[in-house]
Amino acid sequence: MYLCYMDESGDPGSTQPPEPGERRRRGGVSPTPTYTVSAVLVNDVHWVETFENMIVFRRWLRSTYGLPLTAEIKGAQLAKGTGPWRKLRLSPAARHEIYRWAMVFQGRRARDLKTFAVVVRKDKCEATHDVRAVGWQYAFERVNTFTRKQGSRVMLLPDSGQYHWVRALARKMRRFAPVPSAYGTLGDSRR
Repeated sequence: MYLCYMDESGDPGSTQPPEPGERRRRGGVSPTPTYTVSAVLVNDVHWVETFENMIVFRRWLRSTYGLPLTAEIKGAQLAKGTGPWRKLRLSPAARHEIYRWAMVFQGRRARDLKTFAVVVRKDKCEATHDVRAVGWQYAFERVNTFTRKQGSRVMLLPDSGQYHWVRALARKMRRFAPVPSAYGTLGDSRR
């Protein structure tokens, strides 16, 4: 079984203000052109080893750069030197080096770790679509496809900020929107 942590980036609002007389869109006007849902999957068999390696990496960040163990690492903040990185006053070159080491960690020390992201370009999404629902639905479909191909199951662990909404969508999709197969289903005449 895979454990799947999922989180979103950006906001689900539209990048365009409503036309005069048009109903206000859900989420209002957004400063971000995209809405992203990311997933990190690890096989439960390798979870303890991966977690212990993460702790070693975080301790290395603390001893080398002074980053607190409990600080959340966000890519945009690392790139700009904001958030927990502001107090550390690291050069752009040092922050780039941290990013590079994070990618090395992911590739070498996080055994069986799989990552992907679904990016919804808001300018390509119809105004009637809920950008958040579109992003999460496609992400769920990707997770389902991956675990099906692995012959495995998945336990979804969405970030706490959207937990109740995400849980409701996952339950709805499980019941009413099963992921279609490219090869048809039982009783399908296309075979």
